[in-house]
Amino acid sequence: MVEVKLVALCSRTTGITIALFFLSFSPIGYAENGFIQWSSTNIQYLRGFDYELGDPQRSVVTIEYANQWVLGDFFIFADKDWRDTGDSAYYVEPTLRLSLNKILGKKAAKGLIKDWLIAAQVEKPKGQSGRTLVGIAADLNVPGFVLFKTMLFYRDNPDLSGSTHQFTLVW
Repeated sequence: MVEVKLVALCSRTTGITIALFFLSFSPIGYAENGFIQWSSTNIQYLRGFDYELGDPQRSVVTIEYANQWVLGDFFIFADKDWRDTGDSAYYVEPTLRLSLNKILGKKAAKGLIKDWLIAAQVEKPKGQSGRTLVGIAADLNVPGFVLFKTMLFYRDNPDLSGSTHQFTLVW
């Protein structure tokens, strides 16, 4: 199973990744008032030609998994590609967010900001060191959107000198 191997690669950096992943498939996770409140899994297969970066021809399998749990939410995606040259690569990116509303036992706010969260993310490409991102996030009430999330990260890439910041929007 590709997804189990790819998730295991991140376990050194985010130990909770494996626990959340496997618990989400267990009957305990979905019991009334259970640990996992909802989850969704998506698997895609892509076959492409004339890529501008890397080998021009390859096949890619992408697995995405998201859940909401009692203290926040979790998202992971993993790409595994097979190139026509015979090489292969992977890329894994788990994101864990802890909700201040849930931790403090408060309901979602009705104003622009529904919730403040503490966020952590790992980026792990094959053959490179894992990049660690930590920061804050806000879930927003934006008319016409089911969800609208913002995340501001401090990003550390051990393969490069210095550090950077990253701003992410999800809708």
